[in-house]
Amino acid sequence: IDENDSKHLDKVILSLNGEDRMCEINIYPLQCEDETQNNETNNRGAVIRIDDITERNKLEEIMIQSDKMLTVGGLAAGMAHEINTPLGSIIQSTQVLNNRLDKNNNKNQRVAEDCELDIENLDQYLHRRGIFQLLAGIGDGGSRTSKIVKSMLSFSHQGSASTVHQINEIIDEALELAKSDYDLKKRYHFMNFTIIKNYADGIPSIKFDRTKLEQVILNLVKNAAHAMLDMPNGHKPCIEITTAVDTANLLIKIKDNGPGISDEIQKRIFDPFFTTKEVGSGTGLGLSLAYFIINRQHNGIIQVQSTPGNGAEFSMSLPLDAHPSAQQAP
Repeated sequence: IDENDSKHLDKVILSLNGEDRMCEINIYPLQCEDETQNNETNNRGAVIRIDDITERNKLEEIMIQSDKMLTVGGLAAGMAHEINTPLGSIIQSTQVLNNRLDKNNNKNQRVAEDCELDIENLDQYLHRRGIFQLLAGIGDGGSRTSKIVKSMLSFSHQGSASTVHQINEIIDEALELAKSDYDLKKRYHFMNFTIIKNYADGIPSIKFDRTKLEQVILNLVKNAAHAMLDMPNGHKPCIEITTAVDTANLLIKIKDNGPGISDEIQKRIFDPFFTTKEVGSGTGLGLSLAYFIINRQHNGIIQVQSTPGNGAEFSMSLPLDAHPSAQQAP
């Protein structure tokens, strides 16, 4: 007011009904003459405008996070392409080695005779020294890595259109991605978890965005794994995945035997930026994005049911009317 200048304050935290809200404050100075004083003095004051920008700020952070994820996805895709080349050489070389060490191969027998080598004795030596088992291990590891790379390439692909897919295949790909996850801080490996698959037979393929649904499955599975990290020693972590169909919907259930979720947390679990993890361990965006993908983008329903101490179950329902056999020709 003394300077007769407007002021702008951005991102000010104010408490409203016990809840912190982010506000934007603008102050405009006013000066007006006092008619009762024969225009000899001025009354001074200010107009203060307070705008609640909490939701706008959250949207801005979601956009920033989305840009970061696009960048990470691009880096992951580039790394996957770079890994593919040497990985293909490893797998192919392993196959060639197995072929050239096969005692029943005619060419191997001829070369061994030319070198005055008893191929039967060589075969016994290789078996007794576990060479074939080592080669099998290399081949198996290469194949599993190839599946992970393939899943990463599919997962990092942005802007994929809704096409017809089989849900059981999507879940399997998400599990392959989860198996490659290792938390260095908490020292857990997803490979140590028991996975039970209750896939129904004859589930129809339906139309959905493959990448986004895989993102939802991966997020729910990893959340279940994280929830079981603080269970007592001797607890055997288990995640059970069930697929089924009813008259109009495709049903997916992901259940764990972790600590469960309280009623208060269940009420807010799909809210943006709500998380029970420690600072730096989560953004609180995962489940809100899952809700948006299932409910808004696929016209489905995602729900959670849990009792503290008895694990948690996330259930999803997607309409079958997008299935080609259920659609009428345009």
